[in-house]
Order: sequence, then structure tokens, then C-alpha cells
Amino acid sequence: MKEVYLLGKDELLSILENHSSFVRGILLGSDKTNTLIDHLYLAFDQSRDKATALRSDYLSRSIDEFDISRRARNVLDLSGVKTVSDLARRSRVSLRAIRGCGDVTLYEIENEILEPIGLRLKLSERD
Repeated sequence: MKEVYLLGKDELLSILENHSSFVRGILLGSDKTNTLIDHLYLAFDQSRDKATALRSDYLSRSIDEFDISRRARNVLDLSGVKTVSDLARRSRVSLRAIRGCGDVTLYEIENEILEPIGLRLKLSERD
């Protein structure tokens, strides 16, 4: 069996839909199916651990590593953001208060830096 990493809900549903005999086996509870289920659980645990490590590594990345416009970089510098983790704690309102930060700059910052790991800027400091 191949190692599976970053197995998400959609991928798991796809596996179950595309392998109907496997699904029938789960319902019948055969020994082979139990072994496959154990492998799936193991793959899921490995995937979750790897995803957590990758997310942690990503959050510690410097903002300087990203290919963003000079304007976006200036906004992040002025707001004191050094890492992705710093940015994830900021709100749209706090960044918007910085001169030169409009909707296009916020869109660029979110899509280039936060979107790859499924994050968005908070709407306000209370969020």
C-alpha cells in the first residue's frame, strides 16, 4: 500500500466512492477490510502529523520569502509583521489603517501568504 499524506475529507470520500467493493467490505466487516481500515487509520494519523508539522513550518516562514509587491511588503513592515504567524494574528482593520493598504493590497497579502494554508485575515481585532 502506498503511503498517503495530507489525506483530506474529499480524498477519503473519493477513495470510498471509487472503491465500492471496499465499502461493501467495510459493511460486511471482513478481516481483510479490518486490515485495510487499520492501514487507512495509520495513513490518516501520519497525514495529520505531517500536516501539523508542515503548517507549523509554514507559519514560521519569514514574510521576506514571499513574492509580493513592494506596497504589500511596506504595509507588512509598517505593521511589524515578520512571519506568517505574525500576519495570521492581524486583522483586516489593523492593516487597512496603514497608509497605502487598500482592498487590492489586502487581497494580495491574503492570497499569496495566508490562503495556501487555508487562513484568512481576521475581520477585526475582536475576532
